Amino acid sequence: MDKLNLKKPSRMIVILAALAVVLGACFALSRILSPPRVEMKAAYEEKPASYKWLDYYFDEQMPWDGSLELEVPEYPGTVFVWTPYEVKAVDGGGEKTLISGMPVWNVYLADLTGDGLPELCATVSFGSGIVDERIIAYDYAAGNLYELQDRMYYDYALYLDNGRLMVRQTKYPNPQGDALATGELAIADGKLTAIGIDRTRPEAGMETD
Repeated sequence: MDKLNLKKPSRMIVILAALAVVLGACFALSRILSPPRVEMKAAYEEKPASYKWLDYYFDEQMPWDGSLELEVPEYPGTVFVWTPYEVKAVDGGGEKTLISGMPVWNVYLADLTGDGLPELCATVSFGSGIVDERIIAYDYAAGNLYELQDRMYYDYALYLDNGRLMVRQTKYPNPQGDALATGELAIADGKLTAIGIDRTRPEAGMETD
């Protein structure tokens, strides 16, 4: 009886076959461990809600000799401290003043830069003799400070509306008077702004009561 003349597969064929098996297993495993791309995109686009730390803007009970502390999970090892005149950060390296005013009326936290880390946003009174009210946002992650102010034209103050950090614009010098407009606080083109608020300054001699 004749013996079958079977040739052994070449070493290259064996290597390629083994490689195909390994790649197939890796692909199957990645499908199990990784969520679909659509779900990941939706998670990244979800905007964190803004929230209040403190607000004494319309409150006559401002604790002028008091202080408040806040720890934020996104900044472990850092304690934020508010007094009526400043907001500072205290960590292992010491303390640093982030926002100052006379006074600092309120402080909210909101992710304005889209990096998943909240900025500290405050309404402050600024100036000596001529005092205006403006918004200051401090990006603690990057160390950048932003201001929204139109000195001697408009005053601005923060408030929260259904999880959205809003700006209230009034005519200077009547910061707690009737609002001219409201809009959501944002950082656009590297500047602090309020979406939907017209910041056009009246021309000289054209001001109206």
